[in-house]
Amino acid sequence: MLWGEIGEAMAKESARVQVLMRNTRLLLLATWGFYPITYMLPMLGVAAGSAVVILQVGYSLADVLAKAGYGLMIFWIAKTKSEPA
Repeated sequence: MLWGEIGEAMAKESARVQVLMRNTRLLLLATWGFYPITYMLPMLGVAAGSAVVILQVGYSLADVLAKAGYGLMIFWIAKTKSEPA
């Protein structure tokens, strides 16, 4: 879905929108991949107190990037598409 359907939709857009959509897909993939990495960090022998802090900071960073960053990318795509050619 992320690559197939969006890839087909991207082919119909301008070059600038294609770049923004490609970057949005990569941002989504990277931020979603950050969650399991953060989840596994405490299992690598980090002290219990530090593990909790690392887990919370990691999830917070992933949330901000995944939600706010994705929202900004969508905004830029919409703004670019609405500009006169």
